[in-house]
Amino acid sequence: MKRCTKCKKEKNYSDFSKNKNTEDGLSYRCKLCDKEYRIVNKNKISICNKVYREGNREKTLKYSKNYYRNNKIKMNEQTKQYRINNKEKTSEYNKTYRKNNKKKLAKYIKQYQKDNKEELADYIKQYYLNNKKHLDKKSKLYGENNKEKISSNKNQYRKSNAKYYPYKDKLTIEESPRLAKDNKSLEVKCRYCGKYFMPTNSQVIHRISAINGITTSENLLYCSAGCKEYCPIYGQILYPKGFKPASSREVNPLVRQMCFERDNWRCQICGATQEEAPLHCHHIEGYAQNPRLGNDVTNTITLCKTCHKDVHKLPGCWYYELRCNNKGAINEN
Repeated sequence: MKRCTKCKKEKNYSDFSKNKNTEDGLSYRCKLCDKEYRIVNKNKISICNKVYREGNREKTLKYSKNYYRNNKIKMNEQTKQYRINNKEKTSEYNKTYRKNNKKKLAKYIKQYQKDNKEELADYIKQYYLNNKKHLDKKSKLYGENNKEKISSNKNQYRKSNAKYYPYKDKLTIEESPRLAKDNKSLEVKCRYCGKYFMPTNSQVIHRISAINGITTSENLLYCSAGCKEYCPIYGQILYPKGFKPASSREVNPLVRQMCFERDNWRCQICGATQEEAPLHCHHIEGYAQNPRLGNDVTNTITLCKTCHKDVHKLPGCWYYELRCNNKGAINEN
């Protein structure tokens, strides 16, 4: 038996809390008196504890970690029981906390996923195997109840810009994939003009299917409908399109792209941009007359479709002649 210093009553040892600082290892006050004291002096105790934690941060943190490590099962059980008994309270608290700490939580989750990538992948895989029937049933039910929503999300995903990291290793050197300025999106070279643009998820998925041999079409990537229309190999599986006047279809694709890039994707006569008119790569000196200059970018110039037609109406530059002997003819026009 032991006498409580507060209520002056003699009680069993089990009615006293443990205290390592006393001779008998028990508190001076009984549990009931301790509880009453804490209720009356709640604010005072809270302030004292806060001041102590701030002054002994490393010590308290180390103690908490060691205590949790040694009493993990017990604490998890207590936490679980508390959540069950205070479901609404904990739900409201978690909701408020997530709302007020979005950036902090996003940063923590991102770092955790990065540090535990393999462990999380194994956990997800194992969870799916253990709950396959339940998850498949749930997924099927959700699909039946949300057909319109799923269809809308799919369409939105197909039309949205593709991300860089999921596709960067799946494309070829022809697309020359690179990270966009927003550090998220994918940028690739247009197959016709060589200008970098951000493709949609639908475009990239179809292109990867062609690379892997799933589809017969090449599904090349183009920055606009105009580039797609004027590309000599678009829609051609075995043979290129036939020669047509006022086109650059006989030009090597790499030379054409280098020419456009050098001239900043502008017609060198009227100044029309790629968005305003279809651009062609014109040989200053005809390829048939001087094959050595056929793949020389210095022998080319960027013209829009209309100006290209006008240039080939100049004397000595008709299409049937396939040559343009006068380099100054363009300037004269």
